[in-house]
Amino acid sequence: WLPAINIVAEAQENISLRASASQVMTRPPLSQLTPGGSVNVFGGTRLVNQGNPNLEPIEADAFDASVEWYFAEGSVLSAGYFYKDVKTYIATLRTTQAFNTLGIPDAVLTGTGVLPTDDFTYSRPVNSDGGPLRGIEFNLQAPFSFLSGFWQNIGLLANYTHVTSDITYIVNPALPEGAVGRTAVLPLINLSEDTANVTIY
Repeated sequence: WLPAINIVAEAQENISLRASASQVMTRPPLSQLTPGGSVNVFGGTRLVNQGNPNLEPIEADAFDASVEWYFAEGSVLSAGYFYKDVKTYIATLRTTQAFNTLGIPDAVLTGTGVLPTDDFTYSRPVNSDGGPLRGIEFNLQAPFSFLSGFWQNIGLLANYTHVTSDITYIVNPALPEGAVGRTAVLPLINLSEDTANVTIY
């Protein structure tokens, strides 16, 4: 069950207040869920990539609020705030471990010249505790209908978003079992802090 609620109130003519709250979920891609993987020993490389069939989906509680001003026909100027509390997140964890501790048959290395006791970089997706993501956004849609001739068919779309995030990543897992793992709180990978777009149509 993923409940959601959306509320829009007309504060006065042409001005709307909008708020929403929801629980959201994104399932891991199948490529991350596969129990299979690959072993690479080419050119001195010692690398094992493996999936994780025990991955949980990315889950979050999301809240949004905005003020929208419809100042002319086909036009809107809006400002909004959003907050997402990411409960679980999926990140790639890389550790250095002896090959014979990874649960892969030693026979895989037969004929490679690499020993099962050699250290490998072990890469796999894991769940972390996630963290908060918050931001503001501004949007403008403005057709130039107040102009004459050809120019009244031209318009502008523009938006700007600023977002900050504090996601918990597992830097070092609890190895051996019972040990305390190490985490780091960092911005969400591949998320720009500032984005802007302008379109003339």
